[in-house]
Amino acid sequence: MSRLPFLIGCLLLLQSCGATGDTVASDNIDQDQQHEQQKDKASWQEEYASAKILAFSGDDAQAEQKFTRALAAIESQKGKELTAADIKARLAKLYLKQGHVKTAIPLLESALGVLKTSKVESKEYSELLVLLDDNAELLLYETDSKDANYADRLKLVLDLQESSHTGVHNKTFFVLVKLINYYLGKRDLVEANKYIDEALELAGKKDVKGLTGKMNMLLNIHFALSDLGYKEDADRVYERTVAIWRKYEPDRADAMLYHSLSHIYREKKQYARADEYARKSLKEARRLNDTNLEVSMLAAEAVSMDRQGKFKEADKLYAEALAAQRKNPGNLSQDLVKRLEQYARFLKKNGQAKRAAGLDAEARGYRAKYIKF
Repeated sequence: MSRLPFLIGCLLLLQSCGATGDTVASDNIDQDQQHEQQKDKASWQEEYASAKILAFSGDDAQAEQKFTRALAAIESQKGKELTAADIKARLAKLYLKQGHVKTAIPLLESALGVLKTSKVESKEYSELLVLLDDNAELLLYETDSKDANYADRLKLVLDLQESSHTGVHNKTFFVLVKLINYYLGKRDLVEANKYIDEALELAGKKDVKGLTGKMNMLLNIHFALSDLGYKEDADRVYERTVAIWRKYEPDRADAMLYHSLSHIYREKKQYARADEYARKSLKEARRLNDTNLEVSMLAAEAVSMDRQGKFKEADKLYAEALAAQRKNPGNLSQDLVKRLEQYARFLKKNGQAKRAAGLDAEARGYRAKYIKF
């Protein structure tokens, strides 16, 4: 009997066994790889979570190490761009707190690059938006006009504020004014006007806050342009500023404008014009029968005169402010008490202790009557 069929059968059986062995080995390798991937994922997530806790508790050194390891594990992974941006923003915050601005800036620029190509609306990444605003504030604090890249840093602050979706007008306006002053100092009117237009647009928004402060800054820009000989631009800024003021404070705008001009002219030592606008502002306040506005202007003028060493003029203005405040003492006479104490401090400083004692005694009387403040 031939042995050929038997040999063929054995060969087929051996091949079958070999194929099964290869499959089992391949399956084992795949399982090992999946296990390692899951382990790596758990590892960086643990590092990330732990780093956030450490940063919150103030252990910056340990937090930095863990954030760095977590970032290294995912930075090149597709689909992890926003998480990597979040870690970079957290690292940048740590570096800025330590004053390491040069180390922080590339991280912030990288995070912003991701955000500009991604939609960040979900609750999952709301912390990242807050981090951007935190970093903007820290970077602004660490930025000085003597820095070689001063303007670039300020522009990065603006970029961070815009990307954070916070719409913090006061901070943004403040940075714009810094950039305007920087470019005016370099007589670069083209760049200065770019930020002047942004500042005017921001100041003119419906939900603007701190209007008076913004108007004062814009008036100072008007004078800076005028002093540099840019009359047309100076006039444009002045007209837009007054228009915005009158739009949002139609009754008080002129009184506030005259008061601001009085202060600016006094700072420029143009006292005749300062006095002229001071009289105009008081006239407007009295026409409006706005006691609080009148008192504020009288007190501000008194402070200005005191700084110039003009005791008699300051004394007279403080007395007028106090007399006006008596007509409208405020809730529980709190405004009157503040005015009494302000006048008393002025008198003490100028060697009028006896007169000051009388005002202090009156203020204490009101405080005793209304114990809550």
